[in-house]
Amino acid sequence: MIKQRSRTCWIAAFATFAAAHMLPAGSAIGEDEPKPSALSALLQSSAEHLSIEAADPDANRLALQPAPLMTYSDPARGYSAAAVWRIGKTGRPQGLLAIEFWPGVEESRGSLSYELLSFRDGQLSFSSPTGIDVELSANAIDWRTVPDTSDPSRTEAIRLRQMKRIASRIRVTETLEGEPYSLRALPRPIDRYEDTEEDIVDGAAFVFVYGTNPELLVLIECDQDTWRYGLARMSSAQLQIWLDDDLVSEFPELTLPFPTQDYQAASHRADLPLDSDDTRAENKETMQ
Repeated sequence: MIKQRSRTCWIAAFATFAAAHMLPAGSAIGEDEPKPSALSALLQSSAEHLSIEAADPDANRLALQPAPLMTYSDPARGYSAAAVWRIGKTGRPQGLLAIEFWPGVEESRGSLSYELLSFRDGQLSFSSPTGIDVELSANAIDWRTVPDTSDPSRTEAIRLRQMKRIASRIRVTETLEGEPYSLRALPRPIDRYEDTEEDIVDGAAFVFVYGTNPELLVLIECDQDTWRYGLARMSSAQLQIWLDDDLVSEFPELTLPFPTQDYQAASHRADLPLDSDDTRAENKETMQ
């Protein structure tokens, strides 16, 4: 994701807003930070109000899966709530949506940062009443055959173990403004799927994280006979990916506006809704 810490490109793009409303870089979130229930409601509502369109529309393929695949936070870097949603309710995901809440100086004000990924060929457009207007036109996934691995098992549980072993062979380093970080893989996939239209017997989505912040997505899939994997950035930082001892891919560090057609970011200001507990208290006081 786009980090608060040392993110010259991101801070420059939002300098006017940041000066008046955002916490200083590296500031910890204070005791007055809104309650998790209010933040979760804001993230969910923002995701649900995002319109997704493509040239060859398929309502089921493009629908946002209602529940997020994962939630996370990174208070040290300045945001307290974030989530990742799957685009497409069935089959291989058509893309991913991540939304992060960046708190402001005022308790009830902040901004929402959106990151958008496409896993399909052709146009994929995102819009919302809050001013999000993003168009992706390329597929982020470059598929590769997994070398030196056993054939896919006919048993679902064993295939999961095989996918975890493949994921364990991958190593990821993130470099931001010259400072390297080693990323770790979450032990379980955040998504599991099959797709008869694409001849996918089994597939899973693994993420490599900094803390709990997802920075790289790895899709691992099989047909009846072979395994393959695909990589997609979830960060503006430079990423280097190794499979065993071989460097297999590298993503350069990006600055806004991103030149990529498969990965984009956008943001807008956000007013927090009242937390449910606060709402009940207010209603009770009004009735008295």
